[in-house]
Amino acid sequence: MKALIRRLLIALLHKSRFLLTQTIQQTEKETLAKTNANLLHMIKSKGCDIKLNGSITITHPLMVTLGNNVHLGDNTYIHSDGGVVIGDNTHISRNLVLYTSNHQYEGSVLPYDESRVYKPVRIEKNVWIGMNVCITPGVTIGEGAIIGLGTVVTKDVPAFSIVGNAPQRIIKSRNQQHYNSLVGEKNVGGVNGQRMLAKGKNAFELGSKLFFVVGTGRCGSKALADTLNQHPSIECLHEPKGELIKLSTDYAHGILTREETRKRIVALYDAASNITTEYYGESDQKISNLIDIYHDIFPKAKFIWCLREAKPFVSSAYGRGWFDDREFSLPYRARLSVESIYSSTIYSQNRINGHLADPSLSKEEWKTMSPFERNCWYWQFWNTMIEMQLGKVSNSFTVRIEELDLQLESLVDSIGASSGEQLNAKTSNSAKHQKKQNWSQTEYEVYTRWCSTKMNEWYGK
Repeated sequence: MKALIRRLLIALLHKSRFLLTQTIQQTEKETLAKTNANLLHMIKSKGCDIKLNGSITITHPLMVTLGNNVHLGDNTYIHSDGGVVIGDNTHISRNLVLYTSNHQYEGSVLPYDESRVYKPVRIEKNVWIGMNVCITPGVTIGEGAIIGLGTVVTKDVPAFSIVGNAPQRIIKSRNQQHYNSLVGEKNVGGVNGQRMLAKGKNAFELGSKLFFVVGTGRCGSKALADTLNQHPSIECLHEPKGELIKLSTDYAHGILTREETRKRIVALYDAASNITTEYYGESDQKISNLIDIYHDIFPKAKFIWCLREAKPFVSSAYGRGWFDDREFSLPYRARLSVESIYSSTIYSQNRINGHLADPSLSKEEWKTMSPFERNCWYWQFWNTMIEMQLGKVSNSFTVRIEELDLQLESLVDSIGASSGEQLNAKTSNSAKHQKKQNWSQTEYEVYTRWCSTKMNEWYGK
């Protein structure tokens, strides 16, 4: 009898352990699925049919662009603060390590200081990357390339190349005639290489159905994008390409040449066919100083200038901590600053520096300006630059955000979409910080100096 009870207890324990293991595994699976869904949600610029197969780490999702039918294997680690583009139909196996920045070892302390050196990584369309591959900052992997398992990619890989390791070398190349035939027929593989229908369009295919919304930020561009998204034929993403944050500033500061900037912008849009609507737009303050380059790349695209009155802009931007001394590593003047900076670190680190962007300002003038005055300067400088560039563009439209309700029909018409849809002006991204309410006499004088002329020109005030 005792032996029977013992066998029953052992069987029961085995069964319980099995059920407990199953429950734990199922819970882990569901938790991982939720985590990956949240990660995908944080990536603004992405296509469809993306597979995150297991545990995936992407340190800065805002800085990532994923095309259609991108597969990431288990234990993928992407340090993306410098910017990453992964093109359509790129399949990556397990244990990828990819870095887009490195420590500054020639900085202020040894062995390296707290700053980073940023170098974006580009993985173009139809690339296959094997298991245990490492990709170093600044690398471009060309279209159709294959990276063998265990390879450490330290230099650019030409299109269609098949690459092995020790040291990195090209073993052979794809049959380009066969490759081009498959591309032309849109024959792409999904899970385990099963044929699937290629989806989505590339920005270069849209012609006049592509548009960009520019402005200063804190100007209602998010509300404008959300309003347009009510239209069934329009998708307008707000700030989907985080890499533009640094790229725009580096160009404004003269760190990047026009040709370098153009090349990087093309790479941001070329590899991903993630547009599924008839009309597609992007709303981003960081495109504002790049309008002429964007117009050169997309000659038929339209540009929408989202303009906001100076006073509410300055009150909101100053209250958020824009142009604070701390953003430029200048001596902090507490009495002239807000207590906290509410901007994301990447924006604060890449704030436009007036003496580097505006030839009329000296380094000493910029240093002595109060944060309030810098915001006044920025409003007129950035908007004037937009106006000058749009003077060379035939397809542009100006929206005064205060009159969005009245201009909605004309706005939709300017994009080219049907204006028969009922759209309601949205209010988005409202300030959660304390706005600057009571201005001193000195602040009014500063405001008048920088903003009154353009306010009179653009608003008649």
